[in-house]
Amino acid sequence: MKKANVTGLAILASCLAAPVHAQAQNTVSAPGPAVTSTDRVTAQWKYVNGLFAVWPDSTVNYNYNPANQPANLTTDAVLNAIQTAAARWSSMCNVSFQYKGTTSAVGTVPLSGILIKGPSVTDGLLTISWQPPSPQLMGPLPAVTLVVSNGATKSIVSADTVLSSSAAWDLTKLDGVMTREFGKTIGLGVSDVSSSITSLANISNPNYQRTLRGDDVTACTSLYSAGPDALANRTLNWAENTFPSLLKGGTMPTGLFDGYTYRYYPATNSYAGVKNGTAYFMGPDGSIQNMGPLSTFTPQVTAAGF
Repeated sequence: MKKANVTGLAILASCLAAPVHAQAQNTVSAPGPAVTSTDRVTAQWKYVNGLFAVWPDSTVNYNYNPANQPANLTTDAVLNAIQTAAARWSSMCNVSFQYKGTTSAVGTVPLSGILIKGPSVTDGLLTISWQPPSPQLMGPLPAVTLVVSNGATKSIVSADTVLSSSAAWDLTKLDGVMTREFGKTIGLGVSDVSSSITSLANISNPNYQRTLRGDDVTACTSLYSAGPDALANRTLNWAENTFPSLLKGGTMPTGLFDGYTYRYYPATNSYAGVKNGTAYFMGPDGSIQNMGPLSTFTPQVTAAGF
């Protein structure tokens, strides 16, 4: 391995996520009151009926309507961005996203602020569509999401995400916006941690934050429990943020191979991964470096908010 990479690895090993807080729930993803840290002794989730709710079988079945899709985007590219955003949440908590194909159904945002999808909003699906925004509800927001829940069963029965067809879009922006909207879709409210995906500060963040923070993950796992690779993914999120020159390219999709939970960074032809509770790094020379147990780094990762 080249000396520069060895130096980087030494730094990476010295401080290579762990839980933080949770948050409260509003009806739509338009701005709502943040829950303060002092209010967040335990997770507090509120829907229109005042009760928390989750998707049945912890599965979000969704479809996509490509009508009004921006001309600079292809349907395949849009679906790939949507699936990448969904995977960020499923890599952290036990919720899955199942694509059910394209649809002609639309979610509209009338002046009442209620999303209406076809004849019913209780179809058990999340529909993602493009529509002209309602200034009264969306304002400058690039997207809005409504989640409908059943108070008796505490289950989510339908959801709609409407993307503004008049906004300027590229795939990076779409990825970031959908990462936030999926947080709303699975039941998260507004976080008072400014770096979190679901914070008010991130709604109009020009950098379109795509990395889940500790507050996001704790909220998700409070509803769906932690996924088997949650700690590995928190650690990888932290490493990407801390060592962007080594793990260059931003938040990358997580893969599984031969017992490794890993991410590949094409800009540096490098891999970072975890296997059996131990962190590893492989640089361009193909040499796998043992970085030590995840538990060694957890306090530092937690302190950094991941």
